[in-house]
Amino acid sequence: MEREAKRRKKNELKACCSDGDGGGGGVVVVEERRCWEDMNREILSLIFVRIPSDEIARAVAFVCRSWRDAVAEPYCWSHIDVEEWCRRCNEPGVIDYAVRKIVRRSGGILRCLSAYKLSDFSFSFIAQSYCMKITWEGLEAFGKNCKSLIKLRRNIPPPDFNSVLASIAREADEYEAITVADTMPGLIHLELGYGLFSDNGLDAILAKCRALCHLDIRGCWNVRMKGDLEDRCSRIKEFRSPWDDELDNATSSDSDFHGGNEA
Repeated sequence: MEREAKRRKKNELKACCSDGDGGGGGVVVVEERRCWEDMNREILSLIFVRIPSDEIARAVAFVCRSWRDAVAEPYCWSHIDVEEWCRRCNEPGVIDYAVRKIVRRSGGILRCLSAYKLSDFSFSFIAQSYCMKITWEGLEAFGKNCKSLIKLRRNIPPPDFNSVLASIAREADEYEAITVADTMPGLIHLELGYGLFSDNGLDAILAKCRALCHLDIRGCWNVRMKGDLEDRCSRIKEFRSPWDDELDNATSSDSDFHGGNEA
């Protein structure tokens, strides 16, 4: 048995060898076979990210156990592009389920998502659960591409007691407030809890978001309500000032972003 195995291996080696003129003394080229199953998961992930996300989910994961384990790691899902698949599918219910499932696999490291026909529910799920580090640039993209947006909850997690004073002392940052004012003029409901903007940012929002019925800026301690700001805010049906009680999640909606069909 052992002798037969050695003979077979020797024949395989001869089949993989060649020389320059068919005789001896030539350059020998030996084909080396590598096993993909033994490759490091992170290296596999770097290869898999070049494959469309829907193919990773539908095909790659079923090749072998090591590939399935690599696909289960977050590394493959920091950039998710399923727009073409969504257009081929064209079934909102299926798209919502698949996108939420794939986004969960990112494990909080999602950096880019390209999809089509996402519902308000899925949009809210992604924004609320996986966009904790979104900046004014992300808000600008939302505003420019979601023309029917009427509700935005952008509540930054409140600081703990020991960091409250440090938070108050931080320099004002107007970018988010001005971005909201410039790109989301149709807003009816706006929450910007614990934002860093000052009176300038609030003034821009009041000047351009004229349909506001609900404005919540609790924790925005850089706002001083100088000039006529207090009077203008008092005209809004529901207004919560920077010094009101902490955000009450129980009275807030379950969604962060809503389209034009929502009240």
